[in-house]
Amino acid sequence: MAQASKIIGMKELKGRLKKLPEKARKPMADLLLSAAVDTATEAKRLVQRGPKSGRMYRRRSVIHRASAPGQPPATDTGFLAAHIRASMARGKRLAAEAVSGAEYSDMLEFGTSRMGARPFMTPAFEHAKDGFKKRRKVFLKKFTRSAGKG
Repeated sequence: MAQASKIIGMKELKGRLKKLPEKARKPMADLLLSAAVDTATEAKRLVQRGPKSGRMYRRRSVIHRASAPGQPPATDTGFLAAHIRASMARGKRLAAEAVSGAEYSDMLEFGTSRMGARPFMTPAFEHAKDGFKKRRKVFLKKFTRSAGKG
């Protein structure tokens, strides 16, 4: 599966999350899941509709335009997009993830010795990161305001 990107300050955020009162865990879980869903949605959009300028070729009666290196992969059968998902991490950890379950996702994301990378998860994460930061700021403001009343 594609390697996860990092958010600067994640270590500090994880420390703060451990100290969250129980009443804040559900809203924070919702916040994290929404970021994962945004990432998965954007990854699917990049694969299905992103710009493609690679070579064209015919497979049976279908003409397909591949992506060029550096562009998100071009959809052909829909398998890759169908296997991109978002979910909460299992267990007691407060974490969410966006992953691509297609076996060949890593090869597309990072390239191989014979093929240039066609990243789709990393750009999707970068796109979703700003929205997460804004929603996190609103959450923290709301939570600290309500914590002061408690």
